[in-house]
Amino acid sequence: MEIRLLKLFPKAAMHMTMDRDFTTEELDFIMNMKKNLLRNVGNDSTEDMDIFRHAPLADLKKIIQKSLDMYFLHVYQPKTPKNARLTLTQSWLNFTKPGEYHHVHNHPNSIISGCLYISAEKGKDMITFENREIPHFQIETDKINEFNSNEIGVPVVTRDIVLFPSNMLHKVPQTMSSDVRISIAFNSFFRGKIGNVDSDRVNYLEI
Repeated sequence: MEIRLLKLFPKAAMHMTMDRDFTTEELDFIMNMKKNLLRNVGNDSTEDMDIFRHAPLADLKKIIQKSLDMYFLHVYQPKTPKNARLTLTQSWLNFTKPGEYHHVHNHPNSIISGCLYISAEKGKDMITFENREIPHFQIETDKINEFNSNEIGVPVVTRDIVLFPSNMLHKVPQTMSSDVRISIAFNSFFRGKIGNVDSDRVNYLEI
């Protein structure tokens, strides 16, 4: 008997790696931002919530916008791509020292969020996603998979980009690296025409 498991209504995250190294100008600017940090729950973040507006990060902003475009095309499969896109709304830096963490949270008022990893160590850094849906029962599992797990960790390294729906709960476990983990987090929202564009009726919206 042939068995096929059907993945019904899954949520899509996207994991990619930037195809170039960070420039000296970019790294110098990022490290200089450590002068203006606010204490978060478990780590530090910049006061500036629009990091990508600064000239030294202009090319990184283009790279992140391209990654949002790729997510939009691959996941939403728009009938007319030119009608709408995901555009950046907020961006900020996170600094997580050895032994620190980032609490469980989501990103309200955003469609797709993500992180660009400026400094992350292979085998020691990850972003973890949580499923808070209340289970009907508990079974001791032999092998963890996307159907039986309430937590999935995605290992990350320097230059990685991870995109995910903004309402997904996520966190950073206590970092085991000996270096400071640095990332740029960002939010996005739709820009353009969404809904039933052709008929310009009830669910049509221009943003």
